[in-house]
Amino acid sequence: MRAEKRYIIEVSGKGVGVLVAADGAYVFHAALPEARSLDQRVFRSLKQAEKSISQQLTRKRKPT
Repeated sequence: MRAEKRYIIEVSGKGVGVLVAADGAYVFHAALPEARSLDQRVFRSLKQAEKSISQQLTRKRKPT
């Protein structure tokens, strides 16, 4: 049995979800309601995931 690599993703110092390495990609699992729209999204790299998640959640928090 192979251990999966997992990474906690934080945005503005708050844990918003976990990335799980799977088949050469990373699957995001939301931990907070504001991150649900990103739940199960697949990313090509850890860097791409961190950037995309941060951008989307930061955008959601800004007042309109």
